[in-house]
Amino acid sequence: ALAYVPLRPFWLGLAVIAATGFVWLLAELASVVVVTQFAAIGLVVATVLTVFGRTWARQLAFPLGFLFFAVPFGEGLLPILMEWTADVTIGALRLTGIPVYREGNYFVLPSGAWSVVEACSGVRYLIAAFMVGCIFAWLQYRASIKRVVFVCLALAVALVSNWLRAYGIVLIGHLSNNRIGTGGIDHNLFGWLIFGAAMFGLFSIGMRWADRERDSTSAPAQRSRAQPVSLYTIVTVLAASLLTVAAWPVAAGWLESRVDVRPIQIEAIAPGGGWQVAPVAAGDWAPELVAPTAVDAQAFVRDGSTVGVYLGVYRGQKQGSELVSALNQIVSTERKRWRLVESGTLEVRLNGERTQIRTALVRDTSGQFLIWHWYWLAGHTTSSDVRAKVQLAAQRLTGASDTAIWVAIYTPVDDDVGAGAR
Repeated sequence: ALAYVPLRPFWLGLAVIAATGFVWLLAELASVVVVTQFAAIGLVVATVLTVFGRTWARQLAFPLGFLFFAVPFGEGLLPILMEWTADVTIGALRLTGIPVYREGNYFVLPSGAWSVVEACSGVRYLIAAFMVGCIFAWLQYRASIKRVVFVCLALAVALVSNWLRAYGIVLIGHLSNNRIGTGGIDHNLFGWLIFGAAMFGLFSIGMRWADRERDSTSAPAQRSRAQPVSLYTIVTVLAASLLTVAAWPVAAGWLESRVDVRPIQIEAIAPGGGWQVAPVAAGDWAPELVAPTAVDAQAFVRDGSTVGVYLGVYRGQKQGSELVSALNQIVSTERKRWRLVESGTLEVRLNGERTQIRTALVRDTSGQFLIWHWYWLAGHTTSSDVRAKVQLAAQRLTGASDTAIWVAIYTPVDDDVGAGAR
């Protein structure tokens, strides 16, 4: 089909490249890897648009769009997918008459304990179903509404398949007294068999409504009568495109050379309002923070109540050592000692401002802790990952220090969790 499409460079595409490059720069400065990768693919697409023209880009819309599947995405969906999986699995177990005691994403059956971890979330199912669903819909349907409906069905089938997998593994383990279904090989084999069967069934049903194949041998009656573009023009627009692309890594390197690398000294908090420095720590809980520049833990006591303060300080942030990261967790899913029982948000007054903070209740065999945590950066407090990343990018652009702190205060509580909040 491209043999009959005129090649006409689109000079305004340079503005698209520049805009996409600026998005890449902001994401690079804020260390948002998934956005930098999407923007990198976007630069490829924008360059094709600029060099070959809008007509070619329209003809190549699907393959160009399919390039974005090269980006590993979906990490932000993990918490909600894990919660959905736990809700459905526990609900199905109770419907089948099996008693279940639940604490967050951990639950206990008469035959043993189980937990929903990241591998159980189903995000791999969703990404795989999204990709193959798009391929099938594009090849088999011509109407956009049919394509959208089929892709949505593929996502729904992926979700349900993962829930069936989780429920089936727990049920098999329970009925076999945990002799079957508890190993990693059992999980993977059982999971992919269910997923494969579900997608095969979906494709079989989808074929019933497939549109008739277009005659790929037919061609337009005549080639385009547009005058061919000179090689000089193509080389010129290609060079301009590549220079526009290359400008952004150079800018990123210059801005990152100005990052604050001064050593950090954390001053002790001066207690007030009747609080005193505690002779012992508030507890042995600590968050799972990846490569902070410095950490500090302090404890204070008043009227028999003990409160701990944990600070994870970041400066000169980069990938693998950053304030906002999916790897920074209240409780690590890889370690089984602490369990996240509850999590939520709460509006409190910090430094005279109403601020939304995050809350968590964690438990181990020795007791439980109520935790409030938030971010501090550029003199402001927030619990929003997006706002923190935007603020970081702004600080980097203006040459300001990127020093930021992951703040948590925590206190041991009994069954009356509200007493700890007071």
